[in-house]
Amino acid sequence: MAPVVSSTLPACRRLIRETFAHESALRSTSTTQMNTKKWLYVRLAVVAMFTSGGPSFSTSPPSGIPAALLIVVFVAAYFSIVSSLKRAHRNEHDRHNWEPPTWFTNPFSGALQFSHMGSFCFMGLGMVATIVAAFSDHDIVLPAFPAVFGFAIYLGMRRYSRLLNASNTSTTL
Repeated sequence: MAPVVSSTLPACRRLIRETFAHESALRSTSTTQMNTKKWLYVRLAVVAMFTSGGPSFSTSPPSGIPAALLIVVFVAAYFSIVSSLKRAHRNEHDRHNWEPPTWFTNPFSGALQFSHMGSFCFMGLGMVATIVAAFSDHDIVLPAFPAVFGFAIYLGMRRYSRLLNASNTSTTL
């Protein structure tokens, strides 16, 4: 009987190890999914908080602001975010997350991630403010500033992210 027990013991140990390895893999997957959902909820909460300020932003704005100023705001915001991301990447290349931003990553882990969340905050604020101003018969140019600003930040951030990923893939090939 001793030979049967000694031959089944390693098989039992292997089965126990595989079972625990499988359970720990499942646990780490569910933890990762929970963390990604957590950052999605954080981002949505911050954007919702900014968006809720839209109605108060559009109360009795001054009229007479030329609509052409929105183009100036767009161009200035676009080039400002691209140049500030270049500067941040050059100065802090190794310490921050320079992966393409998603809704499921920590928005405070790098400049791209923060710009992604910030652009949606401004777009939400501006869209709500513009809609409220339009329904209350106010001038909509000033309330549209945050939306234009956020859209420019988003486009500049996406362009820089694509340029960054293109340069990373070309250097690694």
